[in-house]
Amino acid sequence: MSLKPMLLFVLITLLFAFQAIDLRSYSALSLNQSDFFRPTGIVDLGFQKPLNTSSLMCNITVYTLDIGLDFASSTNLTVTGSGKASIQLDAVLRMSKDWYYLQNELALSENTQGEFNASFLVSVWNLSSKRSTFSPQFSEPSATIVSTPNGSVLVYALNVPFLVRVPFSFEPMIFVVANQGQITIHFYDYLLQQHFSPFFNDYQISLKGMQASLVTGGRNPVNYNLYQCVFGGAFDHGVTQITSLDSQMLLYYLNGSSYSAVPEAVAYGYDSAEGVGGVAAFPVFINGVPQVILSTELKGVINLWPISNYFVKLNISRSSFLLIANSKFWVPQGIVELPALLGKAVFSLPLTIEPFNKTMFELIAPQVLQINSTARAVLSSIEVNGLPTNNSRISGYVFAPISFFFSYTMQYYVSVLGPNISIQGFYDAGTTLNADAPPRLGNPITPMSFYGWIGTFNITSVSLRVTVEQSIHEVAYYKQSYLNLYILIVLIALITLVTAVTIKRDL
Repeated sequence: MSLKPMLLFVLITLLFAFQAIDLRSYSALSLNQSDFFRPTGIVDLGFQKPLNTSSLMCNITVYTLDIGLDFASSTNLTVTGSGKASIQLDAVLRMSKDWYYLQNELALSENTQGEFNASFLVSVWNLSSKRSTFSPQFSEPSATIVSTPNGSVLVYALNVPFLVRVPFSFEPMIFVVANQGQITIHFYDYLLQQHFSPFFNDYQISLKGMQASLVTGGRNPVNYNLYQCVFGGAFDHGVTQITSLDSQMLLYYLNGSSYSAVPEAVAYGYDSAEGVGGVAAFPVFINGVPQVILSTELKGVINLWPISNYFVKLNISRSSFLLIANSKFWVPQGIVELPALLGKAVFSLPLTIEPFNKTMFELIAPQVLQINSTARAVLSSIEVNGLPTNNSRISGYVFAPISFFFSYTMQYYVSVLGPNISIQGFYDAGTTLNADAPPRLGNPITPMSFYGWIGTFNITSVSLRVTVEQSIHEVAYYKQSYLNLYILIVLIALITLVTAVTIKRDL
């Protein structure tokens, strides 16, 4: 073998090997990126701050679903029958002088075919009442109030439709996206409807062939928008949840004549000193996460695509992060809430995101390993038709779009509600909104588009000017560039081939 090809081989190999030694690289924050991935499971509705409303009382019809849970008279939780789990979405609202705790539950139950059905249940508590009274009124005597050491608990009957009168209206939103035989289910928060005709849809969905890990963050204080999955659910035999403004969420079961707290199973195992016993509904635990099998068909398309939702460890309050692993990418979707009112801005964010439970997917696609950032934002003004408005709120978000060239997007979620205007969406700073300038929704996780997921635009000759002063400091993201490794492998293979040909020719 001649000397020149050998030297060329050594130099090129060392060059790319040096690049592959540390596959981590940094990049500055991009504020102009228009494409971002829609947050999964979380949509800000201004619940970070008390939401004052003077809307009229509206009617909501709620249907419960018999899940068949039984709880033993002990300090441990025992699940029998077909009981599985419920997902709670918690929100705190303020009406006049009272605080309300709103709980929306997605209840899962198994039918005789071994499939799961799901339905929503809504509960509301008045957190401000010293007399522990339940504020909403029921059309039938299907719910009673009992006292516990931590406050009042609402106990409701099963399979009895009852009417709830609450000082706001909302609609839980579910979107099912089918693409090339794969089905993704997205859960979103409430669409507040202060100034429009209230409505409530009773959802019943079924899911076939999907495996999901329902993950929670443990017993955290109420953060206004908080998802948690309580295994066993808040159904049957007086079992429910209660919270207060400064306490943790608790699940109660009837223990003789009194109510006792039930421990919870969470993402990283058992988050309770008491432990959880007899969780027969979840025979399989992977890394401490109960595996839930959901089932259904959608227009003849059977979903066989496993989806795992992993809760990501975080050290920042009033925020939520989900790391979604699918067959193509790891999709870190960080939602950083920036509460801001007119003329006020107090926001300082140091955050660290660390994924857990890595799989083989990380070997075939780049992923964000760590995010360190500090950001501040000030909302200067919001104008509708050239006039300032106070009937508005704005929150800032940091998004992590997935691509081979990672970048972050700082955009602002704007909500303006009025007699002739309804604007809810994500916008860049200084954006002027009108009927011809809807928000840039970006790309969802799957290629299929969503419609109406964030709100309704009823704009007639109305322009909105959002002015945001912002300064970004020490913002970077941390990634592993497996693309370099791929190129290195290909180049080594090519160089080896060229070297072999050269040696053969020299011989």
